[in-house]
Amino acid sequence: MKHKFFSKRGLASAVSLVLCVNALSVTAWAGSFTDLQNLVDQNSSVVLGEDYTYAGGDDRTTININSDINLNLNGWTITGNHQNSVITIGEGGNLTLRDDQGETPTTPTETPTAPVDTGNDAETPKVGTITSAGDESSPTAFGGGISVNGGTLTMKGGAITGNIAHQGGGGVYVAGNGQFTLENGEISGNKTTLSMGKENRGGAGVFVNDGQFTMENGTIKNNTAAASGGGVYVMGDNGSFIMKNGTITGNAANSDGEGGGVYVKNNAQFTMENGKITGNTAASEHGGGGVRVWNGKFTMNGGEISGNTATQQEGAASLAIAGNSTIKLNGGTLDNKIVTDKGGGIEQYVDRFHKVVYTKEGAVVTILPHDCNTEIMVCEGKAASCEENGATAVTKCSICGKQSGGEAIPKLDHIAVTDAAVEATCTKTGLTEGSHCSVCKEVLVAQTETEAAGHTWDEGSVTTEPTVDAEGVMTYTCTKAGCGATWTKTIDKLPENPGDGDDNTGGTGDTGDTGDTGDTGDTGDTGDTGDTGDTGDTGDTGDTGDTGDT
Repeated sequence: MKHKFFSKRGLASAVSLVLCVNALSVTAWAGSFTDLQNLVDQNSSVVLGEDYTYAGGDDRTTININSDINLNLNGWTITGNHQNSVITIGEGGNLTLRDDQGETPTTPTETPTAPVDTGNDAETPKVGTITSAGDESSPTAFGGGISVNGGTLTMKGGAITGNIAHQGGGGVYVAGNGQFTLENGEISGNKTTLSMGKENRGGAGVFVNDGQFTMENGTIKNNTAAASGGGVYVMGDNGSFIMKNGTITGNAANSDGEGGGVYVKNNAQFTMENGKITGNTAASEHGGGGVRVWNGKFTMNGGEISGNTATQQEGAASLAIAGNSTIKLNGGTLDNKIVTDKGGGIEQYVDRFHKVVYTKEGAVVTILPHDCNTEIMVCEGKAASCEENGATAVTKCSICGKQSGGEAIPKLDHIAVTDAAVEATCTKTGLTEGSHCSVCKEVLVAQTETEAAGHTWDEGSVTTEPTVDAEGVMTYTCTKAGCGATWTKTIDKLPENPGDGDDNTGGTGDTGDTGDTGDTGDTGDTGDTGDTGDTGDTGDTGDTGDTGDT
């Protein structure tokens, strides 16, 4: 995309100069600074519909912002008097700068509402721009593009380009506790012209003097400082620069300049959370192609600083440190090209990842493995068991305070022991086979109870014969191996003999014994019912039959 500093009307104005030779009069088509100032004074939200250019004799040499103003460049260009800031934001001023093209202009205009590039990229919308057209004749001292003096600037789009400041802040100058937030857009191609013959000069892109600059996104590129801070210069007790995202690239600190990308000085604080600082150059022997810190504070929590060049130092230093500086490297990518000034800088530093120690040797920082002998014990480890996890010992570095160790050790596997099965007996329950850990005694496979089997009895045997005078005993025995349990049953007494006891009588009695056939009843152990069969002994009365023998 080509950026042009005059529109179709501007081109017509140039043509009008030729026509003036023939004494023809043509009205300039670009709005004046007085016109733009009137718009700003009368409206809280302004959408441009044409270019605005400072012209000799104009009542206004800068656009003053002293209230809340929302300014949409809408693709048009504001070209200022190079001897003053194009826009000045005073204390109480709050400017939001946008470039949302296609909105209806604040006032009617005969010009197109969407300026186009009529070159090779015809019909491509132009980027809304704030510029002083690169005029180096007697440039303003500070803030060639925008000067923030105690107010607030929020940049959401557009470009601040082609501006020049003699001393500081070619693109943007922030002072007096002013605040600048770059949410999007581009700060490029700006310059400062005074070298380090005087202190605190530079910041071709942005100069922050006791103010606050937050870079949410956007690009700061191809700015050139005759002194330090090609991209950004931040200084002062209240000076701070927080880089949350975006890119600082292709900037240069020429002559005796330090900090091609960023220069941090005099207790100012630079905190880098994300983004890239790459491809910047510093020409001074003090270096810092990417970042230079002198009596300042630098904290890196993320992002990348790499591929920067310090032309007068060994290697392409990305970070140069000097004076009473505080440096904290908590994260991000740093390409290890770190230097310290002669007689200055840090003596030793350990990053929080515990990977390297930076120790000073002359003017170059050497990167060494971390010395684990500097670690002290915080707590001893704990052995793992099969009941709970263990942990390694915890140690602490006596230099940086970082703790290491304490990693969990997984539980050990159980050592299983078999619990044998117990066979049930006739009268006692048994157990199935199981297992447990021999170390912690935890049951791994539980044993379950089995029922008692019960006795198996034989047919029994008479262990005591019954007599007329005494009962007998029948004994039953369990047939299962190893049991031997018994139980007994009583056998009734034998009946008494009512005969005279002689042989003949006895013989007849024997006939009566036929009645004992009643004992067949014994076969049933209904047995005793068979004893009723003994009533058959009444058959002995049949002994009277013996009388028949007579």
